[in-house]
Amino acid sequence: LGGGDSAVDWALAFEKISPTTLVHRRDNFRALEHSVQALQESSVTIKTPFVPSQLLGDGKTLDKLEITKVKSDETETIEVDHLFVNYGFKSSVG
Repeated sequence: LGGGDSAVDWALAFEKISPTTLVHRRDNFRALEHSVQALQESSVTIKTPFVPSQLLGDGKTLDKLEITKVKSDETETIEVDHLFVNYGFKSSVG
């Protein structure tokens, strides 16, 4: 989940070892242009503009994520093994 540098970088790293889906609430990513281009050329499934709406599982293990399209009632359910949230990272250098 996410649309910045961390989310895109992690998605690109994980796609080398497992099918990967990146969910972002906007149509455009805020990551570096070359990273976004690499993402678009990768095997990562990109879901935009969607937001997470429900975590699904047996109470102990997450196995699905329901996402809802922004400004819509359209929903999709994605099977998941792991969920990585990359929201709001702000570096503080200096």
